[in-house]
Amino acid sequence: MVLIRGKGETDGCVRQFLTSDDLECTVPNVPLSSNSALQSWLRRLLAVVIALDLVVAGGISVLHANDSTSPVTADAAVEAFRATRQSTTPTTATSSPLDTGAGGQGTTDNGGGEETEGPDSATPDSSGADGPPPTTAGPADGGDRTSNPIPTPGTPARPAEGVYSYDTSGHERLDALGGARHEYPDQTTLTITHGGCGLRERWQPLDGRYDERSVCATATTHAIEWYESSRSFFGQTDTRRLTCDAGAVAFSTDAPVGTEYRHRCTDPDTDARNVVTVLADEDLVIGGRTVRARRIRSVSDVTGDSRAHSEIDSWVHPETGLTLRRVSLLDGTSTGPSGDVRYHEEYTMQLRSLQPRT
Repeated sequence: MVLIRGKGETDGCVRQFLTSDDLECTVPNVPLSSNSALQSWLRRLLAVVIALDLVVAGGISVLHANDSTSPVTADAAVEAFRATRQSTTPTTATSSPLDTGAGGQGTTDNGGGEETEGPDSATPDSSGADGPPPTTAGPADGGDRTSNPIPTPGTPARPAEGVYSYDTSGHERLDALGGARHEYPDQTTLTITHGGCGLRERWQPLDGRYDERSVCATATTHAIEWYESSRSFFGQTDTRRLTCDAGAVAFSTDAPVGTEYRHRCTDPDTDARNVVTVLADEDLVIGGRTVRARRIRSVSDVTGDSRAHSEIDSWVHPETGLTLRRVSLLDGTSTGPSGDVRYHEEYTMQLRSLQPRT
């Protein structure tokens, strides 16, 4: 019998096999990742596969049994957001066209887990939580265009805090060990919290998959302070945080079409070189309303323990930088003894309502 499970040293598998017909050992708890170091764990495991030629039949089935993920619901994201708010000092400054202050504005919890909008909300969602998914629209579509109020001068340009819901389609997959594929849920969330040098954004489609970044915000620009990404396959999780150059601009309210920014984000094993280009100003329909959006393309090339290339088109609110729509493609490769191991991710997400849940 060949069984690989749990936590330990893979080298022990080889030693046990040489002295016993029954093999019971463990896969080390070492990271698996798409755009960073895959080799450390995979090389050790694949060496066992080559040496034993039996793990393919026995151990991999155990690993696949451990490869399970669960979607993160909007209710769970709201619960986590509220827990964060309770554990930190509330931010008093408001700054964005989507910020909701006193006087009955914004959303309230009616006690049944649903959000209701105040009478003075600047951006009500007329589609409802279960309405049809938003669609793109041209400038001349004749829709009801909403205004984009200007943030208060001297305050950071940032969206209101809360949990924003997005219609989503996409997946991630890894071709190692016979392959694994994780489908993303039909609805995902982006959580915005204020703090630090501006705000934090967290997108988490699955319990083992999230992206989070810290953004330094001024009245006109968003600059990425750090970026953290986590992925899980076969019961192994890799979480990496890359720190970016000072002034790593990702968005600016006054940048004309054609503007290009370049910056680097690194950790000890990874070097990501990024090019951000302002492509166009376009219209989107969000919750039945036409909203002007700034379309930005981010291209990243990663070198180091592994190689990766990603292209992300984001349509953002031109005054606050809130993501209205995103189309993302990422391909990563790591070389092991048995050849290249490939990771692929693709997804599309579009905002359902400008009004967040809080």
